[in-house]
Amino acid sequence: MKVLILASFEGNTGDIFSFSSFESLVLDALQTNIELTHAEMRDFYKNSQKRYFDTEFLHEINGHDMFVIGGGLYFDVRWDYSHTGTTLNFSDDFIKGIKVPVLLNGLGYAEPNNADENDPVQKGIFKKFERFISNVSGLDNWFLTVRNDGSMERIAARFGKDFAGLFKEVPDNGFYFYKDIAPYTFDEEMPTVGFSVANDTFTADRTAAEKVNHLNDGVAQIVQSLVSKGMRIVFFPHMPRDIDAIYQIMQRVGVEGFRKNVVIAPYNPSGINAAKTIVSYYKSCDIVVTMRFHANVIALQNQIPLIGLVAKGIVSGERIVSLYEKIQMSDYVLTTDENDPHFVNRLIDKINYILSNREECVAQERAAMEMIVRHRTEYCGTLRAFYMNQVSRD
Repeated sequence: MKVLILASFEGNTGDIFSFSSFESLVLDALQTNIELTHAEMRDFYKNSQKRYFDTEFLHEINGHDMFVIGGGLYFDVRWDYSHTGTTLNFSDDFIKGIKVPVLLNGLGYAEPNNADENDPVQKGIFKKFERFISNVSGLDNWFLTVRNDGSMERIAARFGKDFAGLFKEVPDNGFYFYKDIAPYTFDEEMPTVGFSVANDTFTADRTAAEKVNHLNDGVAQIVQSLVSKGMRIVFFPHMPRDIDAIYQIMQRVGVEGFRKNVVIAPYNPSGINAAKTIVSYYKSCDIVVTMRFHANVIALQNQIPLIGLVAKGIVSGERIVSLYEKIQMSDYVLTTDENDPHFVNRLIDKINYILSNREECVAQERAAMEMIVRHRTEYCGTLRAFYMNQVSRD
């Protein structure tokens, strides 16, 4: 089975987690092997324009047995230049020209933070997205799914429950990244705490710098405290800007402070083997404190005790909160803002509590993954029915 998949394949570790489990999904759902061809989503971005959604790409799509989009945050409804209001700049003619089955595979939906409800441009963008989805949902060869990060609820809040019902909610693809990966082995045994820190996801406004400084100051104090108690710290950069966040924290701790028991996991989001290496570092941790959405996903998948850290103003925060609500683990989310004087102590206390009650957290993660497995099995069944219906039509 020849499949063309449009996604992001490098530059962000989360993207690798998102797309890489698709082959196993097809194998489970359709009981067939696939020949997978990649189309890099970043090549189609307006700021790149290396490729276009044109007749040439349409010909490539129709030369395959299925066209898959995602996973990824491709329902990011903020682009006035686009026919759909998203980076999927599909014209009506382009959509009509696709003759093979199309799977929107666990996409994320997001809106601009603090969007002006009365802004005619933003209203027009929402209308474009609504028209796009209404159009393709009426086509027999399109199957629309969103990931379990609150996308369904955000769509319902904006467009209504009936509109949200045009989608099927499915587990994020990252929950099925390669699981049988051995933990990285350090030379010295000691409790290990992982951090994924995301400075770049704060809403860009006059308070953003203050929020970033509050976060970095707090994490630096926590690093100093934990290291002084004989613990190891591992930082996880998922994308280039995370490297700067780690550097900002290092400046606060001091270079000498970073020399002792502080590790930075490899930043090499260039393929599946590199992503497996990063997972091995995750699996070496006794607990991880995670601001990146897919850092939470990987920890949950591997039943690593975790804390979802949500800072006020973080764009991705609602996705993390919603995920934890869906898996009934909201007690493992810690929220903070720049006016929280007790952030450091609250997070240290929570880390210490989970380290002392590790099995309690692991048991809840195990139950959460059982729920996610059931949802994926259901997804496989509906995907199988969709594809077999397409085959019978041919």
